[in-house]
Amino acid sequence: MKRLLVFGVILTVAFVFSLQGPARAMKIPKEILMNACEGKTKNPIYAPVLMPHQKHMKLGCNTCHHKWTDKKNPPKKCTSSGCHDILEAKGSQMMATHSAYNAFHNRTSPHSCIGCHMKRKREHLATGPIACAKCHVKNR
Repeated sequence: MKRLLVFGVILTVAFVFSLQGPARAMKIPKEILMNACEGKTKNPIYAPVLMPHQKHMKLGCNTCHHKWTDKKNPPKKCTSSGCHDILEAKGSQMMATHSAYNAFHNRTSPHSCIGCHMKRKREHLATGPIACAKCHVKNR
């Protein structure tokens, strides 16, 4: 009986560690410099954005990485092929689903930076910036 109990405890500990393995293996950055569009547009307001990734962790990964299903591997960048990979969008194309601009600036999407910030503001919750120059700080 004692052997069975010890074996059960060891099996449980091994199982718990096996579940945490992939999550622990991922390197989660504290901040992310979002600069995929740098040099792709002539508009100087689109300076790179330093996003405090660590502060967003409490929202859950799938809030932003809404198509991430393979939890054994890190999520792809928003601007990866097949996601928001139109980096040089202009005019009406800027709000196209696959536009990088749309991924971050769609005011109605909860997956978009500004969309989430505006939703939280309406709910009187702590939020990030909404104004252009608050994210796109020149001369970082």
